Amino acid sequence: MLKWVTLSTFIVFFCFVATTWGYSSLPTIEIGLKDGTTVTAELAVTKHERQRGLMYRDGLRSGEGMLFVFNEEDRYPVWMKNVDFPIDIIWINSDFRVVDAQTAAPCTDYCRNYLPEYPAMYVLEVPSGFADAHGIETGSPVDISAYNG
Repeated sequence: MLKWVTLSTFIVFFCFVATTWGYSSLPTIEIGLKDGTTVTAELAVTKHERQRGLMYRDGLRSGEGMLFVFNEEDRYPVWMKNVDFPIDIIWINSDFRVVDAQTAAPCTDYCRNYLPEYPAMYVLEVPSGFADAHGIETGSPVDISAYNG
C-alpha cells in the first residue's frame, strides 16, 4: 500500500512540475527562413494547445519557437497572459508569406491583444529580436513544408 501512495504522490508531483515549469510534449518541426536559418518550432494545433501557447515557461532559446496552426486564414490575435518574457510574433498566410510581425512584451495587469494587419493561417512565436536579426518582414517567405497537418 505504501508503494502505491508513494507512486501516486510522485505522479501527481511530476504532472504539477511538468505543467508549471513548461515541460512540453508537443511535436516539433523545422521551419526555414529566407536567410537560411531554421527554427525548431513546437506545433500548437488543437484549441487547447493554442490557448496555452507559451504560458508558464521560462523563455525560448535562440532557434526555438512555437507554430500555431489554424484551419483557415483570419486575423488571429495574440496576448501575453502568463508569458513572462518578450517575443516576436510572426503571422504567416497560406501562401507561406509573412503578413505581419510584431514584438510583444509581458503584461502585468492588462494584457493587450496583438492583432495582425492581414489574415494569416499560421502564427510563429520566437524570441524577441529574432525577426529583426533575420530580416523577417512583410512578404518574407517561410518554409513550413515539413508540416503536413
